[in-house]
Amino acid sequence: MDCSADIGRARVKPASIGWAASLVCALMLQAAGHASAQTTAIGLRQGGACRSNADCEPGLVCEGLAQGRFCENHKCVSDADCVSQAFCGIEGAYGQICVTNPDYPLSKSGERGSRCGVFGYSVKSVGGGAHLSVPFSYRVPTPDFSGTCVTIKEASSGRVVAIGTCNPEGRFRVGLEPGRYQVDGRGGSQQVEVKPGQWQFLSLSFFVPTP
Repeated sequence: MDCSADIGRARVKPASIGWAASLVCALMLQAAGHASAQTTAIGLRQGGACRSNADCEPGLVCEGLAQGRFCENHKCVSDADCVSQAFCGIEGAYGQICVTNPDYPLSKSGERGSRCGVFGYSVKSVGGGAHLSVPFSYRVPTPDFSGTCVTIKEASSGRVVAIGTCNPEGRFRVGLEPGRYQVDGRGGSQQVEVKPGQWQFLSLSFFVPTP
């Protein structure tokens, strides 16, 4: 079978093929084109196949694994360990790693010059259920989660100290002074202790499945 379209380093050729065959090609593209799906104007995203650090987005390094070399987050102790377009964030099991700034834009509210604070997701979405067989050309509209998405209060007094805004993907970052805070998002609330030199990851998301 001759499928065709250029997807990063994977090359599949367009040809006049039947609809059933096009579904097979779609699966081939999904598998072969993983690295290209991770590509942006400034380099490969995390997980993209690479040959050197220059292939990756700022804040990521090209590391060798048993399966090959991929762009991965660089381990860090503070922002000083990361390149200028990244910050040092705590992401659960990953520990402290360099995270690229464009992925989590800093909100205007809060401590703009702070070297610590919170970042993460704030999303409430309805969707899911079984996938129907549809033509490969069909695309589900991408939701836009941009706008005000988190309210941050002092844990002790309940005083609002910052309002965070999300990008279209529902990601946020807010600079804070060290201390304990209550962070309320679209899909949940969480108390967190912000420590000097640390950006704490929070998932304030809630997904409602539908049949």
